Amino acid sequence: MGREHVGKGVNVALGPMMNMDRVAQGGRNWEGFGADPFLAGEAAYETVLGMQQAGITACAKHFMFNKQEHKRTTTSSFVDSEPHMRFMGTHAINSTYACKNSPTINALLKSEYGFRGYMMSVWQATLSTFGSVAGGLDMTMPGDITFDSGDSYFGVNLTEYVRNVTIPEERVDDMATRILAAWYLAHQDSPSYPSTNFNAFNIPDEATNERVNVQADHYKIVRKIGCAGIVLLKNEKPKQKFPHTNTDLDRPALPLTGRERAVLVAGLDAAPQRGGPNMFSDQGGNEGILAMGWGSG
Repeated sequence: MGREHVGKGVNVALGPMMNMDRVAQGGRNWEGFGADPFLAGEAAYETVLGMQQAGITACAKHFMFNKQEHKRTTTSSFVDSEPHMRFMGTHAINSTYACKNSPTINALLKSEYGFRGYMMSVWQATLSTFGSVAGGLDMTMPGDITFDSGDSYFGVNLTEYVRNVTIPEERVDDMATRILAAWYLAHQDSPSYPSTNFNAFNIPDEATNERVNVQADHYKIVRKIGCAGIVLLKNEKPKQKFPHTNTDLDRPALPLTGRERAVLVAGLDAAPQRGGPNMFSDQGGNEGILAMGWGSG
């Protein structure tokens, strides 16, 4: 994944997602590694190492309490003890929105945990200028207040807050230092680092989308992981025998013997999506087979 991101000229991979998915019905649990905290932690750790070894900056998410999709932007989580996860999202923690929550970002993450990277907001989760900057937010995404609006809580608004001394210039220096430090650490200042050649939000944008093939032979490991991740729910011996066949039925269906003349794979997931893997824009749809989830993660 790291090499493919670099090949597209991407600077930051927005993952891994490492929420502990305690609600089985969570529509975006697919973004992470499951409900086991040890599994999620170890898998996220290895993913960050692997991606950053390739030269891409990983963005571990979410800092804390992004466990549900239902009413995600209106829910407040109340805590009495110190949390041990990461999050920078759209909901509130103790009635203060996550992206301007100084006790969790400044006091816990940056001071107690000693985190030296930068904190990025979930898309459109920034709700203010002063509160967010003072609360510890270093980068607002996607930059605009709303998509393609052309305005921002940062930008000229942040400049004005610095000019009238509402926000100290040293705080802006800290924000820039954290962001640039990650850029230099990944050696993305190197002339050999590819320029951005991919625009996911505008596929017909030929000026940006150079359609660089970065797949190499990665399909091999993807297939290997996919096969290893398949769960066989039932593999019992048949309850009745058919004496007129040459098949040994006194055993479960799997593993196959190699003597089978035909194998039937049935169900909605038995064939590729009728319109191909890119039938829906940004993979946002389901037509028979869901090869991957869809969402901001």
